[in-house]
Amino acid sequence: NSFNYLKSKEFDKAKAATDAAAENESTKGSAKMWMYRGHIYRAIFQDTSAKVRNIDQEAEEKSLEAYMNCLKIDLAENAKSPVYKEDVKGPVVISAAAVNRKGKWYGGNKQFDKAIKCYDLVETALIYDFDQGMKRNNITKEKLLYNKFEMFAGAGDIPKMQEYADKLISINYKDPKIFIHMTNIMLGQKDTVKAIAYIDKGKKLFDDNMDLVNLEINIYLAQGKSAALKEKLQTAISLNDNEILHASLATIY
Repeated sequence: NSFNYLKSKEFDKAKAATDAAAENESTKGSAKMWMYRGHIYRAIFQDTSAKVRNIDQEAEEKSLEAYMNCLKIDLAENAKSPVYKEDVKGPVVISAAAVNRKGKWYGGNKQFDKAIKCYDLVETALIYDFDQGMKRNNITKEKLLYNKFEMFAGAGDIPKMQEYADKLISINYKDPKIFIHMTNIMLGQKDTVKAIAYIDKGKKLFDDNMDLVNLEINIYLAQGKSAALKEKLQTAISLNDNEILHASLATIY
């Protein structure tokens, strides 16, 4: 019934039928049922009509969950020759990308618990990225970690923000905004020791980033340590002679 309703674009009836099938003892273990369910919820969130999209506010998440359940069952039952893998490996990428976007939308609307759920769901789906479609869409474990960092930054959750910043730094995630954000956060908390520590870590990767350079200059000048800063810059120039460091030294003079 759910499949037939989908073909005739009776999405409300298709949703009701697939919701029932997902709970029914005789069908909830069926890979085919989960594939149909994924198709139904994908059709709902991809429809151009707001009326259809409003049938279910979590259609993206439910579609991805359904595709993952389909593949999980299929690969367990038919490990040597999966039945549904070829039909689902493309749609699972589409739904993962949609859920990833939904996570950012939730974060922007301060629904942080739902955003985390989305990012966790997409991370779980990475094992089904058979043809690297998610990776080509910049959906990776590292990028999802960064998304969570940005979300906690937007939420103003400093402990979580610091936790995820440190995780990103530990895996050498290359984005200067991590160090800039955390330096400003530490300065806001009057913790210049940690602020300078983030600057030092950041400059090891981005020695020509003017935002980091200016933050460092302002901290040292505020502390009355211009002599120490001149020495620090002269040492840096001896190791990496570039125009940014000379410009910084000129600013100090």
